Amino acid sequence: MELNNISRLYRPQEIDAEKWLKREKNDAEGFSKNRSCRMDKEGIIGESLFELTLDNQSSNISHRSVSVFTGDRVAKGLFHALCPELETFVTLINWMGSNTERNIKRLKYHQELIKFIEENKSDKICKIKGNYRIKKDDFAEVILYRGCLNIEDKLKKFYEWERVPFIKRSAETFAYFPSPIFMSSTPSNEEGVSEDKVSYFTLLFKIKNIQNNIVRLILYHCTNPYVKELDVIVYDPDLLDKLKQKTNEYFIGLFEDKIYKKNKSFNREFVLLKLSQELEGNDIAGHFIAQQLYYNYLKDLELYICTKKEFQKRCNLVFYHVKKSYGKDVNQHCGLFSQVYLDAYFVDIDDKIYYKPFIFKSLTNEEYIKFIAYLKQNRKEMDAAVERSDRIRLDLEYGKYKRYLEFLNNYNFYSKRTLIDIINEWVDVWKV
Repeated sequence: MELNNISRLYRPQEIDAEKWLKREKNDAEGFSKNRSCRMDKEGIIGESLFELTLDNQSSNISHRSVSVFTGDRVAKGLFHALCPELETFVTLINWMGSNTERNIKRLKYHQELIKFIEENKSDKICKIKGNYRIKKDDFAEVILYRGCLNIEDKLKKFYEWERVPFIKRSAETFAYFPSPIFMSSTPSNEEGVSEDKVSYFTLLFKIKNIQNNIVRLILYHCTNPYVKELDVIVYDPDLLDKLKQKTNEYFIGLFEDKIYKKNKSFNREFVLLKLSQELEGNDIAGHFIAQQLYYNYLKDLELYICTKKEFQKRCNLVFYHVKKSYGKDVNQHCGLFSQVYLDAYFVDIDDKIYYKPFIFKSLTNEEYIKFIAYLKQNRKEMDAAVERSDRIRLDLEYGKYKRYLEFLNNYNFYSKRTLIDIINEWVDVWKV
């Protein structure tokens, strides 16, 4: 069933340079001031944080070249990848130094990274741990620095770019401006431009028409049946050929949001990079429900989302919307549907739905609910009835997770601040 609402073509606007630079300055100051971890002149110190993992299935996906090796003493192994710990895409940088021992180690890591990308094994991830840095004032860039790099087995459900909730957008929110300091800096393919600022997101769409490498998409709202249209660039000829054969199907796409400065003005483009499988009703509903649940976490940066009853009611509304607007059935019952589309990042504990960030994946549901109780007690400065020995035990057991959550919430607040403003402006619409 084709949606017959009036469409509106979105045209990326030239960005106000003064506002863009002011946002850059304010976010850098605010994030650095409110961080809950140690920082030096290079950036945020990884030893005070959690390990990071990078997914090769969503790496090196851009139309640009991102790996360079120059000379014997200067190397920059650089690639974009999904990082579930930071809930975004990041760029990994591995600079060579003049110290011989360090140079040998970094060259080894550089070669391992290239092998990791080229082999493209779907069951592997790259783990960064130890003394790495999240680069100062470019917080989407991770410097290996003196940290360690390992290639390890992947827990696949946490890395599926078309399903992870934290990069989902819809017609209501796709055009929000990310913070400049949380976008990666990459070599530009624009004439007369040295570098672009880029970020990545996923979006449900259908193809309207194709002219050369410009594809006009129909974009769908998450909270209502209306649509918008958007022209995107496709640089990959194989992807373009595939799109020409699939003009009547629904997809989730992975997009690059590119902003660059030319002639003293900031310009914006959207590039389509990857395509999901053709979507069934279950997939469409899963996309919208995961987006709504995550947006409810973002609204107040609270782990508690809603009751199970409220969740089931929302599911039924979305299932009805998918049937009526897209002509597709959702043929899984609520329990199986949640297991397939939501269980990686959302948990049902005592008939309450909570967001469970990837940084807490090692905690069982029982441990997670104890951690949530610990957070509540901390806000009340711990109940006086709690023995001092118990307080110390709880701090030892859950204190680091509290610091991790404070960092993640702060990272999300500044990197997604405009999105949070949109959610709060339409809070009743997004509420589960």
